[in-house]
Amino acid sequence: MEDSALMSRVAVGEESAIGPLVRRYERPLLALLERLTQRRDEAEDLFQETWIRVIRSARSYDPSRPFRAWLFSIAWNQVRNQLRGSRPTAPLSEIHDVAVTPGDHSDGLLLAERNERIRWIEK
Repeated sequence: MEDSALMSRVAVGEESAIGPLVRRYERPLLALLERLTQRRDEAEDLFQETWIRVIRSARSYDPSRPFRAWLFSIAWNQVRNQLRGSRPTAPLSEIHDVAVTPGDHSDGLLLAERNERIRWIEK
């Protein structure tokens, strides 16, 4: 069954229709979330939150548009919301150049990658 037909069923309260969509998009959606968060546990949490949002917003889905794009935009917004929630009180421009002590390369790389993702998201 096509994505739009499944979403039409979800929109009228037939939540069992979400199962085929979850199975169809599980791998690409988790891969996207894991790339953006760099943490499997966060990606899994956001995966669940994304599908909850899909169910809650099913009536607003436009079946003339690709479901995948709509789904990924919801996931993207979940990531942005999470980053906003964990954002330090100082402006990002002030924390991008955090000093890393010698021997602390892994933490510095993770910090640099996260800062790069934040910059990219905020554009």
